[in-house]
Amino acid sequence: MKYASMFLAFYICVSPAFAVNLAEERKVGQNADKIIRHHYGVYKNKKIQKYVKRIGKKLLKSIEDTEFDYHFLVLDDPMLNAFAVPGGYVYITRGMLAYIDS
Repeated sequence: MKYASMFLAFYICVSPAFAVNLAEERKVGQNADKIIRHHYGVYKNKKIQKYVKRIGKKLLKSIEDTEFDYHFLVLDDPMLNAFAVPGGYVYITRGMLAYIDS
């Protein structure tokens, strides 16, 4: 598990440096998404997933020109964390959701 985290951090940090166009950046994000889902797991509460997606879509309305189809996902992890990877993938942990009030 420790090595998977190190690989994931390396992959996310180094891969975008090699992405030279939007198509490649989307591909980096897709590959990272597979690793992240496998490593953390997806939170199974559909109501919470829809809620987070709805908030994400609402935030996107303030962006004039979005280059990606954004994906919002709650990860099944107790730690306080939220992050994004290239290609429009945005994550928040269930631990973070439990911590915030609004």
